[in-house]
Amino acid sequence: GQDRHPTADLAPQADRVPPRQLPAHTRVLYVDGSAGAAGDVTPCAGWGVAVTADGDGEHDAEATHLADLWGPVPMHGAAFEGATQLTNNTAELTAILEALRWVDELDAASAAPIIIRPDSEYAAKTITGVWPATGANAALVRAARAMLARVEASGRTVYVTCVRAHRGHAWNERADRLAARGATGVTSGHGRTWSQVGPRDEGARMQGPLADGSANACFLCFEDFVDPARPNVD
Repeated sequence: GQDRHPTADLAPQADRVPPRQLPAHTRVLYVDGSAGAAGDVTPCAGWGVAVTADGDGEHDAEATHLADLWGPVPMHGAAFEGATQLTNNTAELTAILEALRWVDELDAASAAPIIIRPDSEYAAKTITGVWPATGANAALVRAARAMLARVEASGRTVYVTCVRAHRGHAWNERADRLAARGATGVTSGHGRTWSQVGPRDEGARMQGPLADGSANACFLCFEDFVDPARPNVD
């Protein structure tokens, strides 16, 4: 696919730590990525986002759950944003991009600040410009930076702060499960991009621990998102 944001870039912005006292209605979006191991017969990578509001931005134990988002990492087609490999890094970068897309498309009526919480230092620092956008993921990083710039241009304040992975944080674990679901080729079908891509099976419904409030999930043909000629890269 073609790089849609060849000139998108950001000056380094290390100071994206949210204040201790969050403004009312602050959105906290937990993001994660999931990829299969190298050598898998079917390459797979997925992203997940758990959206909360009115929490403390740290544990968010009392936060309100607003939305779950998930889907596969596309390597061509309508949803393509620059991923050329199916790795945990591209999945996590895609999760941040899709979290910002949700803010732009489906939360535009709010002026509340945004906190993006990945569990990947790589994703956090490349998206914010602390680390350069180089190598195989450069186009995807630029696409995510362009979405970040778009959200900020609308007047929203965006913070980015990492959460420690696999430490029992409820929302991080939820984002992890959503990403694993997306890696199977399932999408929540939200927003303009993903509503255009599918669904293939309108009768399919999500099963398992994320079934609450997620009945609109649809199973898609995974080959729609993955170029079968490309190997999986761990």
